[in-house]
Amino acid sequence: LIYIQIKILVANVKKVSANVANSMINHDNGVYVDVRPAKLFAAGHITGAVNIVLLDVKQGKLNRIENYKYKPVILVGKNRGDTECFNAAVSLKKQGYTKVYTLEGGIDQWALENFPLTTKD
Repeated sequence: LIYIQIKILVANVKKVSANVANSMINHDNGVYVDVRPAKLFAAGHITGAVNIVLLDVKQGKLNRIENYKYKPVILVGKNRGDTECFNAAVSLKKQGYTKVYTLEGGIDQWALENFPLTTKD
Protein backbone atom coordinates (compact mmCIF):
# COMPACT_ATOMS: atom_id res chain seq x y z
CA LEU A 1 0.00 0.00 0.00
CA ILE A 2 2.86 2.39 0.80
CA TYR A 3 4.48 1.54 -2.53
CA ILE A 4 1.26 2.38 -4.38
CA GLN A 5 0.91 5.69 -2.52
CA ILE A 6 4.48 6.66 -3.45
CA LYS A 7 3.78 5.78 -7.11
CA ILE A 8 0.66 7.94 -6.98
CA LEU A 9 2.62 10.91 -5.63
CA VAL A 10 5.38 10.55 -8.23
CA ALA A 11 2.90 10.13 -11.09
CA ASN A 12 0.87 13.14 -9.89
CA VAL A 13 -2.46 11.37 -10.40
CA LYS A 14 -5.07 13.07 -8.29
CA LYS A 15 -8.04 11.33 -6.70
CA VAL A 16 -11.38 13.12 -6.64
CA SER A 17 -14.53 12.46 -4.66
CA ALA A 18 -17.79 11.62 -6.39
CA ASN A 19 -19.11 15.15 -5.77
CA VAL A 20 -16.02 16.81 -7.26
CA ALA A 21 -16.06 14.38 -10.19
CA ASN A 22 -19.71 15.15 -10.93
CA SER A 23 -18.92 18.86 -10.89
CA MET A 24 -16.09 18.32 -13.39
CA ILE A 25 -18.37 16.30 -15.64
CA ASN A 26 -21.20 18.83 -15.51
CA HIS A 27 -19.27 22.12 -15.58
CA ASP A 28 -16.11 21.25 -17.49
CA ASN A 29 -17.57 18.73 -19.97
CA GLY A 30 -15.53 15.84 -18.60
CA VAL A 31 -16.02 12.12 -19.06
CA TYR A 32 -16.03 9.05 -16.86
CA VAL A 33 -13.85 6.22 -18.18
CA ASP A 34 -14.59 2.91 -16.48
CA VAL A 35 -11.56 0.64 -16.72
CA ARG A 36 -13.21 -2.45 -15.24
CA PRO A 37 -13.77 -5.53 -17.41
CA ALA A 38 -16.79 -5.36 -19.74
CA LYS A 39 -18.72 -7.90 -17.65
CA LEU A 40 -18.47 -5.75 -14.51
CA PHE A 41 -19.25 -2.61 -16.50
CA ALA A 42 -22.40 -4.24 -17.90
CA ALA A 43 -23.53 -5.22 -14.39
CA GLY A 44 -23.63 -1.55 -13.34
CA HIS A 45 -21.78 1.64 -14.20
CA ILE A 46 -22.05 5.41 -13.97
CA THR A 47 -24.47 6.89 -16.49
CA GLY A 48 -22.58 8.17 -19.52
CA ALA A 49 -19.36 6.35 -18.65
CA VAL A 50 -17.21 4.91 -21.41
CA ASN A 51 -15.77 1.43 -20.87
CA ILE A 52 -12.10 1.21 -21.91
CA VAL A 53 -10.04 -1.49 -20.21
CA LEU A 54 -6.41 -0.96 -19.19
CA LEU A 55 -4.96 -2.94 -22.11
CA ASP A 56 -6.82 -0.76 -24.61
CA VAL A 57 -5.68 2.40 -22.82
CA LYS A 58 -2.06 1.23 -22.95
CA GLN A 59 -2.42 0.36 -26.65
CA GLY A 60 -3.81 3.83 -27.38
CA LYS A 61 -7.27 2.61 -28.40
CA LEU A 62 -8.84 5.86 -27.24
CA ASN A 63 -10.97 6.97 -30.18
CA ARG A 64 -14.07 7.19 -27.96
CA ILE A 65 -12.39 9.78 -25.72
CA GLU A 66 -10.04 11.57 -28.12
CA ASN A 67 -12.11 14.78 -27.76
CA TYR A 68 -11.33 14.83 -24.02
CA LYS A 69 -7.55 15.28 -24.25
CA TYR A 70 -7.79 18.70 -22.58
CA LYS A 71 -10.93 18.08 -20.51
CA PRO A 72 -11.38 16.19 -17.25
CA VAL A 73 -11.10 12.42 -17.61
CA ILE A 74 -12.19 10.66 -14.43
CA LEU A 75 -11.10 7.04 -14.33
CA VAL A 76 -13.34 4.60 -12.49
CA GLY A 77 -11.99 1.39 -11.06
CA LYS A 78 -13.47 -1.26 -8.79
CA ASN A 79 -12.37 0.10 -5.43
CA ARG A 80 -9.80 2.19 -3.59
CA GLY A 81 -6.87 -0.11 -4.33
CA ASP A 82 -7.55 -0.69 -8.03
CA THR A 83 -4.10 -0.65 -9.62
CA GLU A 84 -5.53 -0.96 -13.13
CA CYS A 85 -7.27 2.38 -12.64
CA PHE A 86 -4.04 4.01 -11.47
CA ASN A 87 -2.03 2.45 -14.32
CA ALA A 88 -4.62 3.64 -16.85
CA ALA A 89 -4.30 7.17 -15.43
CA VAL A 90 -0.52 7.10 -15.77
CA SER A 91 -0.83 5.80 -19.33
CA LEU A 92 -3.32 8.50 -20.33
CA LYS A 93 -1.04 11.20 -18.95
CA LYS A 94 1.86 9.78 -20.96
CA GLN A 95 -0.36 9.94 -24.06
CA GLY A 96 -0.98 13.65 -23.58
CA TYR A 97 -4.22 13.77 -21.62
CA THR A 98 -3.85 16.79 -19.36
CA LYS A 99 -6.66 16.51 -16.78
CA VAL A 100 -6.63 12.92 -15.59
CA TYR A 101 -8.12 11.92 -12.24
CA THR A 102 -9.20 8.74 -10.49
CA LEU A 103 -12.51 8.40 -8.69
CA GLU A 104 -11.71 7.96 -5.02
CA GLY A 105 -12.92 4.58 -3.82
CA GLY A 106 -13.95 3.52 -7.32
CA ILE A 107 -17.38 2.20 -8.18
CA ASP A 108 -17.67 0.59 -4.74
CA GLN A 109 -17.50 3.99 -3.00
CA TRP A 110 -19.82 5.52 -5.62
CA ALA A 111 -22.45 2.90 -4.84
CA LEU A 112 -21.85 3.18 -1.09
CA GLU A 113 -22.64 6.90 -1.33
CA ASN A 114 -25.91 6.01 -3.12
CA PHE A 115 -25.02 7.61 -6.42
CA PRO A 116 -26.96 6.00 -9.29
CA LEU A 117 -25.71 3.16 -11.46
CA THR A 118 -27.14 1.97 -14.74
CA THR A 119 -26.90 -1.16 -16.88
CA LYS A 120 -27.78 0.71 -20.10
CA ASP A 121 -25.26 2.05 -22.60
